[in-house]
Amino acid sequence: ISVNLAFALGIGPAKMNIEFQPLAQSKYNFIVVNEVDAPKQIELYVAGDEEAARYFNLMEKTVTMKPKETRGFYFTFNQPAKMTPGQHKVRIGAVESLPGSGQLGAKIGVESIIIVEVPVPGKYITINSLDAPNIAMGQSLPISLIIANRGNQTVEKVTVAFDVLNSRGQREATALVTEMGITPSESRTITTEIKTTGLLAGKYGLKAAIDYDGTKAETETSFGVGERVINILRVYGDDIKKGDVGKILVDYGSQWNDKIDGIRTIVKISN
Repeated sequence: ISVNLAFALGIGPAKMNIEFQPLAQSKYNFIVVNEVDAPKQIELYVAGDEEAARYFNLMEKTVTMKPKETRGFYFTFNQPAKMTPGQHKVRIGAVESLPGSGQLGAKIGVESIIIVEVPVPGKYITINSLDAPNIAMGQSLPISLIIANRGNQTVEKVTVAFDVLNSRGQREATALVTEMGITPSESRTITTEIKTTGLLAGKYGLKAAIDYDGTKAETETSFGVGERVINILRVYGDDIKKGDVGKILVDYGSQWNDKIDGIRTIVKISN
């Protein structure tokens, strides 16, 4: 379980996605962690999107936690017959009231984000992530694109054009992938590889252009090829007499495909 930490408290999972199902009644577990060696008075709460939050109910709302205790809780989500299509963000939180000054905001809290996904009428693809790692020169680029159908109709065909772009936005390499039949609420991971033979070391962009049954969407990310390498081509300058100031010049050659700032040169002179 991933845990969000804030000072003395933790909560997990950090995020949860719930698919809307009319009139469904479900129970979901979460944990709260007391990170310190002292008991804590904890208040639990529900906040966020009002349309969705009113259907959430907590098992407990006020608890005392022992030092270093991790305790499990749950909430119920009694789903209505219908909700506004799209995403609804609800927050389940745990907050500690601090003793003392009585100042406003004297609290430490953490929250878990709950996303309620309500299908959109028709066909609607959302992009969850586009990932491309840094690679060595000459290595093929592995790509992972995660999409989901948040509509209430099946998407018959998805075509994705992956383009590798240089620093000027020009296409250097491309790959085309087609997926068939993505049903409502289904997530699909699309993977492929692009050959990068001939690419110089440097930073590149990766663009994914998606066409699903005639509707278009796109997203971008970046990745690196190779390492920043600078070669010293020539060192030359004036004849310098002892006690004088002269000029020494250094010519560099870069194997990186973009500007490199902040180069520092130390020149040592010996007899």
